[in-house]
Amino acid sequence: MPGDPPVADLDSKKLTQSEFIQRAFPKAHVVKAFNVILFSEIADGKPKGSPKRRALPIASDNKPALDWVAKFHDDVGFDVIAFEHLKDGAKYDAFHFPWQRTFTLETLKNYFAKQ
Repeated sequence: MPGDPPVADLDSKKLTQSEFIQRAFPKAHVVKAFNVILFSEIADGKPKGSPKRRALPIASDNKPALDWVAKFHDDVGFDVIAFEHLKDGAKYDAFHFPWQRTFTLETLKNYFAKQ
């Protein structure tokens, strides 16, 4: 980001931001989640099976943590597309993902299928 000090592994794209955080905190279970939705929209979740229920992407190298966060998303009213590698979180980094769009599970699957 502009104004941030240079970080070689990030600037060279050797690591994604999430991988960089995981490396900095190796005992943590990093899951990239809720970064494509505005805070004010988190309360807009809908029950499972609702038409136009919003879907959000999540990513983690830790399968149990990924599963927990996926269940949490479901509990608060969102479907998920789960990526089992943190590096895949780059697919929905800021400025590379139309986060202002509202995707259903089907339209989000179609979006990532075209990437």
